[in-house]
Amino acid sequence: MTDVNLLIGKNASGKSTVLEAIYVASARISPTDQINEARKLDYVFRRRTGRGCWSTSRDALWFL
Repeated sequence: MTDVNLLIGKNASGKSTVLEAIYVASARISPTDQINEARKLDYVFRRRTGRGCWSTSRDALWFL
């Protein structure tokens, strides 16, 4: 039997953030996503901000 985890909650309660955190944590094992053909940190950063990549934009993020 396989275990299944469900994330249930209202809109904007953080369900996607939990999944993205797991995805980013998996970058320690495999930094590149084969499906999106991008570095995992860059993919999440671009998805969340709509611009740039992690390595060029992290200073601005920490500043803000």
